[in-house]
Amino acid sequence: MTLKTEMLADMSVFFNTDEFADDATYNGSVITAVLCSDSDGSDSIGTTAMMYVKKADVLAPAYGDTVFISGNTWRVDQNKDGAGYKEDGYVWHLPLVRENRSPQWRR
Repeated sequence: MTLKTEMLADMSVFFNTDEFADDATYNGSVITAVLCSDSDGSDSIGTTAMMYVKKADVLAPAYGDTVFISGNTWRVDQNKDGAGYKEDGYVWHLPLVRENRSPQWRR
């Protein structure tokens, strides 16, 4: 078995909603995705995250694309290095941002 065939076989586990993935809506299309988010320190999801999606599900990600996953609406953030979004041949690595809904600091 080659590394390529092992990676393809593992994708079915990685993107299984009973394992690591969640259903997501990406620009109106339902897909499966893995969301790795930070925390803002108050037991809630922070304002940035990394999302992994199959290249077959998202052909050409773009800045500002909308993602609804795990009860939150996110937008694809700008790529940081100017060379396009990272991918490994099978999976896009997409940086996400969402509106910060934390209460304002009080004086």
